[in-house]
Amino acid sequence: MSVEFLGRFLPVFYNTAAQPDAWQHALDQICEEMQVGSAVVQMLGREGDHLVPHWNARDSISTARSSAHDSLVNNQDNPRLIIQDPNAEIPDSGVYRDEESLAPSALRSLRERLQAIGLGRAITLGLRYDEDRSLCLILHRRCDDGRDFNAEQVQLLQLLTPHLKQTVSMSEQLGNTQRSVDHLSQCVDQLGTGVMLLDDKGHMRWGNAMARRMLERSSNISVINGRIRCQSTENQQKLTDLLSRASAFDRAGQQAVTVLGQPWDDPLHLLLRRLPGSPAAGGTLALYLSDSVSQTPIAADDLMHLFSLTPAEAHLAAALCQGKSINDYAEDKGVSTGTVRIHLKNLFAKLGTNRQPDLVRLLSASVVAKMHPTPL
Repeated sequence: MSVEFLGRFLPVFYNTAAQPDAWQHALDQICEEMQVGSAVVQMLGREGDHLVPHWNARDSISTARSSAHDSLVNNQDNPRLIIQDPNAEIPDSGVYRDEESLAPSALRSLRERLQAIGLGRAITLGLRYDEDRSLCLILHRRCDDGRDFNAEQVQLLQLLTPHLKQTVSMSEQLGNTQRSVDHLSQCVDQLGTGVMLLDDKGHMRWGNAMARRMLERSSNISVINGRIRCQSTENQQKLTDLLSRASAFDRAGQQAVTVLGQPWDDPLHLLLRRLPGSPAAGGTLALYLSDSVSQTPIAADDLMHLFSLTPAEAHLAAALCQGKSINDYAEDKGVSTGTVRIHLKNLFAKLGTNRQPDLVRLLSASVVAKMHPTPL
């Protein structure tokens, strides 16, 4: 490895933070330059008197032989992973050889197993990653190459130390961010309201499951070449006007509304709002969609647990939220209206109201009314 190589290599190395699949290519370059048979990066955590691999990246040959590597070397029998002094702190960084840290019998046993998978002498760049974890880059010569690693190679491994830590830290942060985005997306998919992210021209950047469902079945709006469009001239003009009004917003939180379609033909209600932190020009808009078809029943079981209702009271409450009358509900259930009115009286008492419209308002404002009852 040379200083010139390090200058060429670092952009490739840092690219692995955003593209985890690029680790293999980066480690292949290290193998070629260092003339080694294996290059592996590992994150290790302490568990009792052992270090346990939490994550690793391998060069292409080691990846192809990973089963053999894991069976013979990358396991709890590896003497490198045994903590000799549990009270010892993890060093900030260092370059280590097996001969310097392992007992002769342990070294002999390890080399026999390494030879079985075609590997020989090793050198390890190790560093403290955080309080409980360490990070290492392990290089192995091929078993037929008895050369030691020279001073220049050791020095350049030391120069690589901060870059290794920074690259893995960036990769971990990006991974955590992506997982948070994925979880947030899954949460928004459970909403009973369609949510879309648009640019000022109406290009769709993202949509939750309910929004995608509405687009699939709506005769009023669709996405064509990534842009929301309407079939009728009248609706298209309404959509164009809505986007034009949004382009004039000079601060976050301003909103505009419109409705597409006729009242008797499943109209689609739209609310467009500029997101906080989004510039007035070229920023991101949140479009919320609602229609009558997507209004799903509130789960009676959820109402029962949320408001401490009996099963009968909860089913009546769910039916009232769907617009059913007392008489209709009694007929559906095959009970008298008097029985239903007793349940209604109990609902009034438990929710602190004595008017049916107020009861429905309170129930419809609950968290369970905002969620789709099953994953979309």
